[in-house]
Amino acid sequence: MNIIKLMNAATQGNPRRLYPMIGWTLLEYTFRATPYCVMLGVVWELFKPLQYPGTELNVKLIGIYCAVLLVCLLLLLFFNYKSYMASYSEGYSICADGRFSVAEHLRKLSMGFYNTKDPGTIGSYIVSDFDNVELLVTHLLPQIIGGIIGPLAMIISLAFFNWQLASIAALVIPLAWPMVWITRKLITHTGKKQQKSKTDTASRVIEYIQGIRLIKAFNLGGTKFERLEKSFCKLKQDSIRLEAGSGPTLVLATFVLNAGIPLIILVGFYFFTHGEMSLPVYILFLLLGTKMCEPLTQALMFLGLATYMGLSVERIEALRKTPIMPEGSNTGKITSFDIEFKDVDFSYNNVPVIKRLSLKIPSHKLTALVGPSGSGKTTLTRLIARFWDVEGGEIRLSGKNIKDYPVDSLLSCISIVFQ
Repeated sequence: MNIIKLMNAATQGNPRRLYPMIGWTLLEYTFRATPYCVMLGVVWELFKPLQYPGTELNVKLIGIYCAVLLVCLLLLLFFNYKSYMASYSEGYSICADGRFSVAEHLRKLSMGFYNTKDPGTIGSYIVSDFDNVELLVTHLLPQIIGGIIGPLAMIISLAFFNWQLASIAALVIPLAWPMVWITRKLITHTGKKQQKSKTDTASRVIEYIQGIRLIKAFNLGGTKFERLEKSFCKLKQDSIRLEAGSGPTLVLATFVLNAGIPLIILVGFYFFTHGEMSLPVYILFLLLGTKMCEPLTQALMFLGLATYMGLSVERIEALRKTPIMPEGSNTGKITSFDIEFKDVDFSYNNVPVIKRLSLKIPSHKLTALVGPSGSGKTTLTRLIARFWDVEGGEIRLSGKNIKDYPVDSLLSCISIVFQ
């Protein structure tokens, strides 16, 4: 999933909510180079008397540079504060809205969905998956975009002084990209397995905790729960593969990015000694060239982490695309509670349970469903409450198909005491 799709999915189709935090982060990263430019002016004024004998030291201009430097540092502090506040306040708000949205979607799914999922998988949608989305929105996306665009702005600015040396500084970015691409592929492959192991382990832990009652009742030690032990071992192995698999290519990409620093030093020194570059410009490249690699390296590290976090976004997106139970628009008050089954068919996992059942349950009377275990008594009550939808026929309440009512309206008329 690329950055644009990731932003769109993480914000539920409203990426504009990320614009303020990205904007302030860009200003912060771009402005980080300003103090170095001002310092260059100070250095140049100090070197002037040495390069041009007889020239007096311009103390007044150096004082102006120092004042400008102070203003730049204050502005940088302001941009840093605004970036921090925008990232965390809006970021956590986005994730809170997302959690409510997913919880509401889960509420409207049929019970058939829950029969195919482990408890750990259901819980991970709200907890661990959105923990990853929070980290992605508040920390990674703004820093990645700022860490890439900021250095690119520096390169464009340096090109006005010496386009050859600026081109060399930019050359390392496309050279490092193949390693970045391989890293993202490895993280996607191993990350999916690791996340599945994580949800499986959560399910086994829930299963173990729920079984504690029986363990204590029969005075068992609880030390032979092999499924839990195996799930922990598999999670450990998949986590190691996730980290170790992407490590070498990530380190190699970082090495390529930092290789731009000695290239700038050597080529710049050649230009300077051959009179093709002045000393201040050479110093400017030394200052900004080394500073440029830091945010790029950081963005590279964050990009690998964002790829892993993006897997959680994909899981949440897949959940949102799961069809919910259709609801009717009949909001009128239900006045009669006569229930009628008309030629109802229903099956569990393609195994027929109810076949062409017709039944009337009058209101204001006590009706008992009697039959052997597994004959479908509980299933009938759950079909009335629309935990599932019938596959054939219809169930009518007050003379209307229960699908014509909103689910909340229907459930407000039903009380269930579970076994």
